[in-house]
Amino acid sequence: MNWLVFSVVFPQRLVDREAKLLRGKLQNIFRMLQQGFIMLPKCYSLGETVFAESFNRAKIVVEDHFNRYGLAYNSMVSQSVLLESVFVNALLAWQRVCKDFVDSSQNGSLHLMVRQSAVKNDVGHWSVVVDTALAGTVGYWLSQQGLFKRVNMLAEDFTYNTVNTAMLDAAVTLNASMVQWETVEDERVCDVCESYGSGGDGHGFYRFGAVDMPTPPPVHPNCRCRFRVFFQ
Repeated sequence: MNWLVFSVVFPQRLVDREAKLLRGKLQNIFRMLQQGFIMLPKCYSLGETVFAESFNRAKIVVEDHFNRYGLAYNSMVSQSVLLESVFVNALLAWQRVCKDFVDSSQNGSLHLMVRQSAVKNDVGHWSVVVDTALAGTVGYWLSQQGLFKRVNMLAEDFTYNTVNTAMLDAAVTLNASMVQWETVEDERVCDVCESYGSGGDGHGFYRFGAVDMPTPPPVHPNCRCRFRVFFQ
C-alpha cells in the first residue's frame, strides 16, 4: 500500500467523550419523563434540542480534525443526505423509546423498537432488514433497566454514526482514495464487524463506488467500529 500518502482517523477519546455527554443529557430528560415532571411533547422537544447540539458539535469537531491536516471540509454546509438522515433517524428512535415508556406505564403494551441493520443481498446491493435477534425479550426492554439501556445505546450509536458518516462525507467531499473499516480488535468484536474489517480489497479497505462499499458504522447496537480515510 505504498501509494498511500496519509490517512485521517477520528480520535476514539473524542467519540467516547461526546457519547458520554449525550448519554447523560438524555438520561436526565428521560428521568423527568418517568417522574412525571414533563409530558411526552416536552420530552420530544428537549431530546431534539440535545440531539441537535450533539450533532452539530460532532460535525464541527470532525471538520476541525480535517482542517488540522490542511483539508478544507465544511460540515455545516454539507448537503449529505446520509448525514442528515442520521439526525432524523435518531429523533424517531428517541420518540419511540419515550412513547414506549408512556404506553407501557399506561396499559402495559409495548411496540419494541428493533434496530435495523444494513446487509448485502445476493445482487450486491445494500438493504435494510429488521434484526430481531438484537431485540432481546420484550419483558426486559419494558423494565427500568431495559429502558435506560435503550437510551444509552441510542446515545452511543448516534455519536458513532454522526462521526463516521461525517468522516465518509468528508472523504467524498475531499476526493479521498478510499476508506478503511477499523474494528476495536478485541474479544467483543462480532462476526459482522469482523467481516467488514477484513473485506473490501483486503484488511477492510474499500474504494469509493465499489459495490461492497459498506454504510458507515454502527451496524448494530454498541458497535464501536470507525472509518479511517486515506488520501493519495
